[in-house]
Order: sequence, then C-alpha cells, then structure tokens
Amino acid sequence: MITKANDKMVITKEGLNVNIKQGNIEDAMTNVVVNSVGKDLNLHFGAVSKALFGKAGNNLQNLLNKERQGRQVVDGSMFVTDCCNLSCDTVIHAVVPKWDGGNGSSERILRTIVRECLSIAENKQFRSITIPVIGTGILRFPKNTVASIMFEEILDFSSKNQLQYVKQVNIMVHLNDTENIKAFTSELEKKISSGGQKKEDKAKSLFGNLKNPEHNVYTMNIGSVNFKVKNGEIKKEKCDVIINMTDSTFNLKSGVSKVILEGAGPTIENECALLGTQPNNGCMVTQGGNLHCKNIIHVACHDKPHLLMQCITNALQMCETLQATTLALPAMETGAVLSAEMANTILDAMMEFVKSKPAVTVQKMKIIVSEQKMLKDFHDSMKKTEPAIAASQSWFSTLTYLKSSRGLGKDSRHEARGGCSKKSANSTVFSALNLIP
Repeated sequence: MITKANDKMVITKEGLNVNIKQGNIEDAMTNVVVNSVGKDLNLHFGAVSKALFGKAGNNLQNLLNKERQGRQVVDGSMFVTDCCNLSCDTVIHAVVPKWDGGNGSSERILRTIVRECLSIAENKQFRSITIPVIGTGILRFPKNTVASIMFEEILDFSSKNQLQYVKQVNIMVHLNDTENIKAFTSELEKKISSGGQKKEDKAKSLFGNLKNPEHNVYTMNIGSVNFKVKNGEIKKEKCDVIINMTDSTFNLKSGVSKVILEGAGPTIENECALLGTQPNNGCMVTQGGNLHCKNIIHVACHDKPHLLMQCITNALQMCETLQATTLALPAMETGAVLSAEMANTILDAMMEFVKSKPAVTVQKMKIIVSEQKMLKDFHDSMKKTEPAIAASQSWFSTLTYLKSSRGLGKDSRHEARGGCSKKSANSTVFSALNLIP
C-alpha cells in the first residue's frame, strides 16, 4: 500500500494535484519516481536508493552506470533510466548535495532538482510523478526547509508553466518517518491557513518592470543592474567584457563562439588554444583583441540548465573581480538547452549574482540574440518576474483534505497514471480558499 489515512491534497489553479503520500517509495505507481543518489551513483547507499534498488533489481544499477558514461557527475546532475521491476515507467536519479547550513548553493541546487524533475516529466509527456522527501536523511537538510522548498517549487512550476501533461505530483513520506510527516503536514497547513496566498518572493522583488523602449529591445532593472535584451551582433557591441560561452577546449569554432574568436583575432585564438591545455576551473580571461571590449571571459558551459546557470554565475563573479561595469552576453538555443530554458537560466543567474553581495560593480548587462523566437522567450521570462500588481495571489483554487483516503486500491495505478485522484466517499472537502462549489 502506498497510501494511508490522513493523506492530504491540494489542487492548483492550473489543475495540478499535489499530494502528501505516506508509504514506501518502491511501491509508487506514478509514471515517474525520483531517486536521491550520491556522486558515486551507488544504489546500495541511501534509504531511497536501496529501497528502489531492492525491488527494481540489479539492472537498475547497470542502466544508471551506462547513463553516466562520459558525463561529469556533480551535485545537481540527473540521470534518467528505465524502471526495471518497479511499478513506474521511468526513474530520475538526482545527485543531491549535502546541506551546507544555508551558506552555499545546496538549497538552490535542491530547488533546481525539483524543477528539473517536473520539467522532465512534462517534456516526456508523463501525467504523474512521485518525489520522496529528498535530502532530509544523511544529507542533513532541515525537514521544514525541504518541505518549504518542495511545495514552493511544485506550486511555482504549476503557475509558471502551461502544463499539458503532468496532472499529479506525490510527495512520498515513509510511514514511520513521523518527523517528516509532521514537517510536510505543517507546511501544507501553513499554505491553507494563509488562504493559499503566496509568500512575498524576496527574489522576485529584485526585478523591476519590463519596458520596451524601442523595437526588438526589452529592458528591466534587476537589483542595481540594468538588464537589456536586444537583437544584434555580438562583434559590434561596445562594453567592458564580452562573455563567450564555449567548450572545455576554450577554442570552440562554431556558433557564436566562432564569431567571437574570429572577431577578436588570431592572437586571442592562439591564447585560448594554449590556455585550454592548462589546468583551469572552467573559466578564463583574455584581452578583447579586435573586439570593442577590454576583456573576454571564456566559460566552459554545460548542456544542462542548472549547470549552465552555475557557469554564467561564475562568469558574472569574474566580471566583478575585473571591476567591469558593462557586459555583453550572446544567447542562442543549443541542442540540449532550448530557447526558453536559456532565457530562464540567464535570468536566474543574474538574480543569484545580484543577491550575492550588497552592491555589485556591474551596472549594465546586454543579452544579444539573433533569433526572434529567443527574443520572445526572453520577453515572456522577464514578464513573469515583474512585481505583481495585485496585493496577493493564490496558488490554489481548490483544496481537498483527504481525511480517510483508503482509495488507491486496485484502481490506484490507473488513477495515478491518469493524473487525477477522484474524491472518495470518505473524503471531506472544505469550502475554503474560494472553493468552487
């Protein structure tokens, strides 16, 4: 059994069912199940990994080992495999970081993992996903912190995306894990008691209003930085620093990187080729060469949004070291990072950068795009960050509180895969949060 009396569910405005389930992760019957794994990807360690491995069989480890071939494994890395003998369709294995006391990137990475899991489920056209209370065991994340992160990311994902497929998200808490049951129930009740109103988003308050001062140009303030997106050619930009998103050789001769290197001239090309053979931390600085900038920051970028975000954040920190005030960054869709993801990732990186210290030397940042679709995606992403006009907004249109849900019996698999939990005769529905009668 994967459910028990006192399971709780909320329904978002967009129709996403979010449930707290009490049971065993290995018995989950949703399309997708999320696993927390260490950097060694060893499924024999960690409560969730061991439980899934025990039922799935040895082939789950074999498939995971195959997926990681040729890939760097870092905190936040994610691998998708078949389910083997589990009752789901797909397993997402996420490398979850250890809690750093809130002084580093662990919380941000955990948030990104939750978002990425939901994105994978939606992109693969699955209707349901189960996420365990990841990070709350040997990784030492505070249980109330994880509860807050998971609810906020799930609800924000529902509100910010036009979901076509995912209809049900289950948060799985082990039957005997009384502390997590209490933490997640308490967090849900906070959402309920507040009338389903969103907490003030301190990060979002960094963003100003979106403006369209001229054709194909959008601007907004992010903290003290003027952020501009426009159509143009990176080789014509005049600024202190141009950021070149390249590969680990620092000598990428394709796409925008090729334009930057050829525009900078052979001296810079040769310098990049030499520096790429030496030990580095994935980021290096050269002179601007023949371009209209003082320096070029070359960043070896990854093909996953959360890792790409860290690359861009590192480049922005390097700009701070150089005391640069004006930056230009070319943005384009890649095979792995789509246009909309690129826009969201760059905005997230800017937010993290501005939040990193009381004041930054960077005053202006220009994003140079060459395709109308990417310009539109940046517009849409920037629009979502604008301060809300209304005093408050609600995540929920409906709240269903399952007082006695015995109901995922023989039909549980069908209902979970269909993405909708039907109200049972034993459930009590409260007229709260402006419920639809």
